Amino acid sequence: MRLFLASRLSAPNRHFFSKAIARLIEASQGAVRPVPRDSEHLTHLFLGAKSQRSVEKILTILAPTSKHPGFPICLGRTRVLYGRAGPRLVYAELVEGASRLSALAETMRQRLEGEFPELAGLRLKMPHVTLARFRRGATRRDGRVAETLLEDSSLAEARRHDKVEKIELISSVLTDAGPIYETVGEIVLGTGVVRGLAGGMRRALENDAAGH
Repeated sequence: MRLFLASRLSAPNRHFFSKAIARLIEASQGAVRPVPRDSEHLTHLFLGAKSQRSVEKILTILAPTSKHPGFPICLGRTRVLYGRAGPRLVYAELVEGASRLSALAETMRQRLEGEFPELAGLRLKMPHVTLARFRRGATRRDGRVAETLLEDSSLAEARRHDKVEKIELISSVLTDAGPIYETVGEIVLGTGVVRGLAGGMRRALENDAAGH
């Protein structure tokens, strides 16, 4: 399975962005497709393909991160990200908290690279929240249409405050309809709490966060 570390937005912000993006998707005539329902998140670190046995190992290594305090963030304008061939996704940029997010991601990367050497030297991406993706074959014209629709929407000048309080270890299965996400573990910041969520059942992991 493919794993990544992320922090989901608060429920009010997930609802706000989901509702606003739904209007864009409807007006885009099929060029834009939604992310999985109720999944809007900030990605910290992509871990790549890992075995089921890696889940507990990753959570144990990252146990000291649970002592890191939560912190506020603020999301600003919603934009279209382009690749070489055309538009790729619609995202909300981070206008406050980006440096703290990047530092936290780098700390986790360094903790994991001893066990997973493929993460050594991994270049971290700009913190952002992906709100929708363009269908395969979308053109630059589709991107410009989406930008015009965004300018006329509630997302044009939105500033949404939130807080990073939890890091989730998420598995991603790619399908023709889009990715399917499942949270398999969580790290609750500022509490020392780390949980494995295999099979939907919460199971506290022994962690030595206090000793690091």
